[in-house]
Amino acid sequence: MLALCLGGACAGLAAINDVMGAQHRLLLNFTAGSGFIGIAVALMGRNHPLGIVLAAILFGAIYQGAASSPSRCRSCSASLSSSSRG
Repeated sequence: MLALCLGGACAGLAAINDVMGAQHRLLLNFTAGSGFIGIAVALMGRNHPLGIVLAAILFGAIYQGAASSPSRCRSCSASLSSSSRG
């Protein structure tokens, strides 16, 4: 029961940053796809705590790099960045 409560508290703290900081309101489906990414991170990390941390850092770098690549590379197409994000 304690693990369930701690997991919910951590999820709430992670979501409050986006809701209160970036958007200033709750948007519909603002977490769409996060569960599938979490499953992929857990599988890539082989359900080991250190592996999951490393896989999460890798996924974060891929997502951030794909989001900022069109602004850095004018000749890169939009399909390149969307295919690298999944």
